[in-house]
Amino acid sequence: PSCRDKPLFSLLRKSTYPGLHSCAPWAVRSWQFKRLPNAMRPQGSYHDWFSPMRKRGGHIVSKYYRLQPWLKALVEKANPNSEKKCLSMHIRLTDKADGRRKPPLSVFQSYAEIYTEASSGGSIYIATDDGTIFQTIRTEWKGAKHIITQQNIIRSSGDAAIFRSFQNETHRT
Repeated sequence: PSCRDKPLFSLLRKSTYPGLHSCAPWAVRSWQFKRLPNAMRPQGSYHDWFSPMRKRGGHIVSKYYRLQPWLKALVEKANPNSEKKCLSMHIRLTDKADGRRKPPLSVFQSYAEIYTEASSGGSIYIATDDGTIFQTIRTEWKGAKHIITQQNIIRSSGDAAIFRSFQNETHRT
């Protein structure tokens, strides 16, 4: 069936959030919010509460999202070992605005090492604008030989997010 045959609906912002987003049992909520409505507060841990939503989100993305050919070519270039599985990690340590928590690099390390063991040497693609983390990864992480990342990009060398260096320029980072 074509999307052209589907009806179009227009919703007010508050109908979507907090409306559908917060109250629909099938809605995917894959990250933690500062303020959840009382009716949605988990009885157990946040990890247990978010897990089924993340699985549902992963299923939806796997089933319905397809990479455009030009983007797929770039992904395959970034991950030349594509016959094996690849874990992608977005390590954001420099752009923590609005009081977001900045976890230590060791938090990512534990997941990377578990994945390396479980996948028998699958690749780990790291996306980051923090240029200081790679020395630590090379010297301290088991399985560091499986780390791949995009080359020839601008990364920060301190605590400031890279986009702050180019605030007056567009389409640079």
